Amino acid sequence: MAAIESEQLARDLSLVNLHNRYGSEVSGAITQDYDQAAALYRTCRRNGETVRRLIDCLIASVAIRLDAPVLHADADFAALARHTQLALHANSAK
Repeated sequence: MAAIESEQLARDLSLVNLHNRYGSEVSGAITQDYDQAAALYRTCRRNGETVRRLIDCLIASVAIRLDAPVLHADADFAALARHTQLALHANSAK
């Protein structure tokens, strides 16, 4: 259990580091999007799927906030859509 919590903390800190490094000027993300990205990651993990790239969680967080479907060719977005309210563009990879 401690290992899982340690992993979650490391992932959350990675998102904080992304925010500190790039901020909203580059990504269009706001502070709440980073918190939501961490929550999306944990939701997928709880449901048995691991998102491999944390930036995908941040993109999903912004897309959910803006109610914008994501056009993708990445398994991470398919996993996020299965376990969250992320909408995928109809022309996305299957």
